[in-house]
Amino acid sequence: MAMNQLLLLLLLLQRHLYAVESAIGVNWGMLSSHRIPPSIVVDLMRENRIAKVKLFDSDPGILRALVGSGIEVMVGIPNEMLSTLASSQAASDVWVAQNVSRYLVKGGVDIRYIAVGNEPSSRAMRVNSSPTSSPLCSTSNSR
Repeated sequence: MAMNQLLLLLLLLQRHLYAVESAIGVNWGMLSSHRIPPSIVVDLMRENRIAKVKLFDSDPGILRALVGSGIEVMVGIPNEMLSTLASSQAASDVWVAQNVSRYLVKGGVDIRYIAVGNEPSSRAMRVNSSPTSSPLCSTSNSR
């Protein structure tokens, strides 16, 4: 009898156990006095099972280091570029071609997202912004 109850309990528990998937991600900025070579940073991320990274801009050296890494990437458009990209479809097309499309090849960089601007509600962004430099205005040209 006790064995039957134990089996029943295990079956009920098994039905309610769900696999949970999670990943650790990091922000990778370039403002530092001692930069570590991108290839070493990527190796460290892989060794530590960091599966996602946000880049605050589209540094070609970093993107080259991420080729084939399997790390999911979010590439940021810096605030200072928003006005230009929002006002020109051609400029947006060139930016996407140079900073995203060229890396989206088989075995390339796993770019999943583009972040339009950084800290849009910050004081510096509000003081130095025009209506066309708003991240919301900029998104229409960077699709």
